[in-house]
Amino acid sequence: MNKKIGLFLPYFGKFPNCFRLWIKSVAINPEIQFILITDQNLTATLPSNLRVIKKEFKDIQRLIKNKFNKLDIS
Repeated sequence: MNKKIGLFLPYFGKFPNCFRLWIKSVAINPEIQFILITDQNLTATLPSNLRVIKKEFKDIQRLIKNKFNKLDIS
């Protein structure tokens, strides 16, 4: 059985100045699949192991509340 690593990374708001450096670190770790959930638009060329899901924070809140029995998410 092949085991794989996947990281879900929620990040909302403006990306920090070091974000392009983080993208480079993602690229040099091809054995890990990164899933970035963000409200930001990305114009950079992204590595193949980085998937971006564009969602607003309120949509993620609603999803979590529905999945976890109306858990209060702030």
